[in-house]
Amino acid sequence: MAAPSDPLQCHAVFAALTGSRASLERARQLLGAPRPGLHEAAARAGFASASPLTHRFRAAFGVTPGTWRAGLPPSA
Repeated sequence: MAAPSDPLQCHAVFAALTGSRASLERARQLLGAPRPGLHEAAARAGFASASPLTHRFRAAFGVTPGTWRAGLPPSA
């Protein structure tokens, strides 16, 4: 895999690989809205797929992204 040339994309890839809190917070922010879906939110936060996001999200916040999203008020 070639290294991304965009600095923001580099940061997202690094954050996802290292499981940084910033990438998890970005995913949580994205999931606070009705869209994007889990797979798109994972990609936009720098995760390779929804699976690593789900694993790290549960470890950090104690619930899966879907459970967390379902518990949000309708206006979120």
